[in-house]
Amino acid sequence: WWKKIGRLRYDRMRVLCDGFLPLGDDWTIAATQGYECPESPWWEPGMQTNFAAAVARLDTTLALATRSRPNTRILLMIHYPPRWDAARTPTAFESVLARYPVELVVYGHIHADDLRFAHNGTLDVAGRAIRFENASADRVLFKPLQILHLEVASMTF
Repeated sequence: WWKKIGRLRYDRMRVLCDGFLPLGDDWTIAATQGYECPESPWWEPGMQTNFAAAVARLDTTLALATRSRPNTRILLMIHYPPRWDAARTPTAFESVLARYPVELVVYGHIHADDLRFAHNGTLDVAGRAIRFENASADRVLFKPLQILHLEVASMTF
């Protein structure tokens, strides 16, 4: 996550920062940065303002994606994990996820020994199954990770 998104402008690349795009006919991909949450081992009280803003950005991003593509499932790309402790749910991020058709969450920000906090697989979020995948470089050993298979004739961005 860069402070100036202009550094990421390349000819055939679209940067999703608090935005969304169609992903085939049945899916929408949405992206936001997220932030440390109170469940994180590194939480400090001074983080509350940034955390609240990140929860609001997630809600806005998912609301716009759902309104624009109402009959599709959402794959959410979020830098910070929306859950740190498997036993504590719902987190504020998950409370937002539960209100939208999010079926898959891909996140990173977990490296080295902290991989013990990573959650992969389907988790219950407010009575709904959502699949979580930690795609951090340390977990996937810098190799591509297939997270979804789409049958589409063509996709344009």
